[in-house]
Amino acid sequence: EAGATQFAGVATAVFRRAQNGEAFLDRINGELGLGLRIVSQASEGELGYLSACSGLPPPPPSDAEPLVAWDSGGGSFQISARVGGALCVWE
Repeated sequence: EAGATQFAGVATAVFRRAQNGEAFLDRINGELGLGLRIVSQASEGELGYLSACSGLPPPPPSDAEPLVAWDSGGGSFQISARVGGALCVWE
């Protein structure tokens, strides 16, 4: 409906921990023609922060306007915030 012609997706904690996580993801990608990849827990936190920012009006949050994002999933937990101009992720 929105007219998207491209998409992106990632695999998180359950794929990182599973013995067959990479093999299963390869099978999914092959059968469905996707390009999903497994990301680290730190990357998962960064993506959570950027997702939270994308829902806010411009400009993006700064140190003067703090934003904290947290992601509590089935297998991992991250808190992300911009501190001193840098994006920090606590796992």
